[in-house]
Amino acid sequence: MSYANLISQRFLRVRGADADAFLQALLAIDVTGLPGNGARLAPWLNAKGRVTALFSLARLEPGNWLLATDASQAQTLANRLRLFVLRSAVEVLPGDQEWQARVVYLGGSPSPLPAAADDQSWTATDSLLGRTTAPGCLEVWGPIAALEQLTADLPEAAAGLTYWHRQWIANGWPRITADEQDRFTAHMLNLDLLDAVSFTKGCYPGQEVVARTQNLGRPKRRTLLFSCTSALPDPGQTLVDEEGRSWGQILNSAAGSPHLALAVVTLAELPAALALDTPQGARLERAALPYAIPPA
Repeated sequence: MSYANLISQRFLRVRGADADAFLQALLAIDVTGLPGNGARLAPWLNAKGRVTALFSLARLEPGNWLLATDASQAQTLANRLRLFVLRSAVEVLPGDQEWQARVVYLGGSPSPLPAAADDQSWTATDSLLGRTTAPGCLEVWGPIAALEQLTADLPEAAAGLTYWHRQWIANGWPRITADEQDRFTAHMLNLDLLDAVSFTKGCYPGQEVVARTQNLGRPKRRTLLFSCTSALPDPGQTLVDEEGRSWGQILNSAAGSPHLALAVVTLAELPAALALDTPQGARLERAALPYAIPPA
């Protein structure tokens, strides 16, 4: 068993008497109906239906929420969220002074926290929150002192963090950084297929675009899973065919054997032979996601 700090995440706190209603009005998921006190993917869309942020959520108690997002955009998102507070009884505060996240790689050992009902649900033990990303991998949020006590007798190693990243990608769970902010629609990131947008809860920013795409059209671009044996794809790299035509770009990647990557690509007539950046670049092979991609 070992642990690693999940330094790519930063925390925000949203709390107050109107916090539940505030998040319900802004996020694309049904916040008030969340099972297990949390969600792995909670999108915030702009008015054009583009994804501004993807949060992970944990409800500490009614009116008291912990939001995790990519470190590259945490401060910007906090400032943007505050613009919507107006007269609501809500505070948006940085949470990374108090809260951190770690990945505990079990390696066959029993979990130090009770098992959750499913991989979306949090198990609360004292001041710690834990959930399973995949068998053998525990994601734990908590105050710094409590995390240090949990992992005091464990070695720090990168293996668990690598495994955590690979499982996110293998499961088809997208992540976005500041570079991808407001670029992709919810359907491009497969959020409709991951139960990460609500079609019944009512209004939220971008809701009309999401509903129109869902009911009237078939998205022409989707996120697909690829493997690569010769090079680790970098986010932003282009996928090209044998003639050098662009078919999309890498969104997230994780090292391994083979390397894995999620890429947002054009579906119609997508060629089997794709490479990174140039026709002579590293070859990509399409891999299977755990959920079906509808035809374009």
